Parts: sequence; C-alpha cells; structure tokens
Amino acid sequence: MKIKNMILDLMVTTDTLQRFYDTKLPIRYAFKLKRQRTKLQEVLKDFSESKKELIERFCDKDEDGNPISSGVGSYQFNQHPENLQLFNDEFVKFLGEETEVDFEKVEIPENMLGDSWSANDIEIIENLIKLGD
Repeated sequence: MKIKNMILDLMVTTDTLQRFYDTKLPIRYAFKLKRQRTKLQEVLKDFSESKKELIERFCDKDEDGNPISSGVGSYQFNQHPENLQLFNDEFVKFLGEETEVDFEKVEIPENMLGDSWSANDIEIIENLIKLGD
C-alpha cells in the first residue's frame, strides 16, 4: 500500500495519529492497530529524516557548514533567500510523492470510533482503516 508524503507529514505534525491510536477499542482491533503502528513508526521515522535532509540541504549554514537552527525543528533561510524558493519547490514535489508502507488497512466498525473526528482527522485516518459494519 502507498501513502502520499503529504499525509505522512500531517501524521508527524498533528496530534491526530496519537489521538486515533489512543482510542479505546476491543482488544482484537487494538492488537491489529498496535502491529500497524509499529510498522508505521518506521515509515514516519524515515519520512522525517528525508524531510530534515531536504531542509538542511537548502537552509542557512554556519562557517563549518552546519545548518543554522532557529529553534527546535526550525531553520533559517536568510543567507540566500533564493534557497527558500528552491526548498519550497522541492518540498512540494516531495509531499506529492508516495511512500510504500508494509501494512494493510484495519477494518473497524464505524460505531467503535466515536463521533468526534474532524474532516482533517479523517484525511489521515482513512489511510489506516476501512470502515466496517
């Protein structure tokens, strides 16, 4: 199965994934989701590393060639402002790519998920489950 990098980015940068995996479900579904999450964590780790490499390729560097950070997970693009546009162009391409994941969607009855999910949450969750009866 493949997931767009844009969705992986949302999984990393929002709390939806954590809230979803914190949902109380019968044990047979919880075990399936735990196995899925274990595999997904490796994918998200690789995704985050690739994203960081892309950022560090274009961001400002100190005299030793190390990226200049402006806080946790934040980088500067002041030395060569054109690099920000180059980064943005590459990042848009990167987000449009798909990543292979080694798991299938877990079928979960719709009534077990509760009713407090936003459309943005569903955009993420629909990549992990298929709704059953």
